[in-house]
Amino acid sequence: MLARNDGDAVGELIASTSCNRELFGREVRDVYSDASRRPGARTAMVNYYRALARHRDTLNMGDFRVEVPTLMVWGEEDVAIHIKCTEGTEKWVTDLTLERLPGVSHWVQQDAPEKVNLILQDWLPNA
Repeated sequence: MLARNDGDAVGELIASTSCNRELFGREVRDVYSDASRRPGARTAMVNYYRALARHRDTLNMGDFRVEVPTLMVWGEEDVAIHIKCTEGTEKWVTDLTLERLPGVSHWVQQDAPEKVNLILQDWLPNA
């Protein structure tokens, strides 16, 4: 599917799953499609998900905790990963700041650049 139309499907997929498609003009979509045309890129794009599906029943995270200040910015309209996946993160990340953005997709930095930049500006001096 990602190889359809010589990779043009990649840019189209990203744009079609955003909440603000007008921010994904032809030039922006082409950046993503062009990147997918690099040798091995499309395979690499899905290998994370393949590995997760293959090992989900045997995956043992052990007691690995993140001990550094961590900011998670999450679009509430993410079609790839459900918002419920954020629940319980604080168990593994001791200093977690979670910013949920309503009306924003999986592509938070492209879908809501002004909001994300403000969140980063506010959070970084405190990290």
